[in-house]
Amino acid sequence: MKKLIIFIGIPLLILITVFITWKNVQSSPQYSLYQMYNAVKSHDYATFTKFADIDTIVSNVLDKALAQSQKEQAAKTSGDQWEQLGANFAQGLITAFKPALIQKAKDEVKKQVEEGTFQTSYKPGNMITGFFSIKVQKDGKVANVTVPTQDPKTKPLSLKMRQQNGYWQVFDMNIDLSNAMESPQVTQTTTRVKLGTRTDIGGGWFIAIASPSAYVSNNEFETPKEGNRFVATEITYENTTDQSDTYSLSHLSLKDTDDHSFSYSYMGGKEPQLSNDTLEAKGKVKGFVTFEIPETAQIKSIIYNGTEKTIIFEK
Repeated sequence: MKKLIIFIGIPLLILITVFITWKNVQSSPQYSLYQMYNAVKSHDYATFTKFADIDTIVSNVLDKALAQSQKEQAAKTSGDQWEQLGANFAQGLITAFKPALIQKAKDEVKKQVEEGTFQTSYKPGNMITGFFSIKVQKDGKVANVTVPTQDPKTKPLSLKMRQQNGYWQVFDMNIDLSNAMESPQVTQTTTRVKLGTRTDIGGGWFIAIASPSAYVSNNEFETPKEGNRFVATEITYENTTDQSDTYSLSHLSLKDTDDHSFSYSYMGGKEPQLSNDTLEAKGKVKGFVTFEIPETAQIKSIIYNGTEKTIIFEK
């Protein structure tokens, strides 16, 4: 009888172990990335968007590109007021048309998935090699993921993923924009501070972000989409240098407790509104920035994402 129990028990134990291991693999970031790769391979855009939050990814990448571009333009035109004016006008137009740029980028991603023209240097090979080659650092329901490349000339892909119900979803990625922008790589630091704290953002500039609160407009034409609400936060920029310079709201975003990212509302909002502008030497400006978020969203933080520093303002 003991031999029979051992004879039956060992294979059963092995089967249970294999089953548990496979379940853990299926709920891992690596497996979700492998599913994304298969979706591209089979031109399945619907499955691809299950594992990649395209709206948030495109918005985050575009914000970084705009912030870096503005920083470089400000440096190039710092000695000429007319060039500064032109650069400010151009940045204002780009920011105003950001929703159209996001849509165009989303259309391009959809085209690449459906036509299978994505870069193949990040091909995982197979599930086994892919699982062990992809590096994952988890922080609760968020993971920093590094995907290696088969091409030694191509840098690894750095992603951020959040845990969903039984799978992981990409919501942000770090792209080296230095070559595209013709600028040197800058080491960025991340700091967490309390809302309302006057904080150094580099170059003699400071910012303070107050705790956001609900905002209801008296203008009948200024209403959030169904299921959404407005929240406004007071922002203070301070230029302590001896030269005037520009500031941009494209550096700002709001995150909820599910790590969804929201840009500020481009039209309307609580008065006095803060807008992209030039701030004189030793000057200070204060105004409100309004975000539109789902009614059920719980605010986690307001983020200033600069070229050199990322400041996370929390309660």
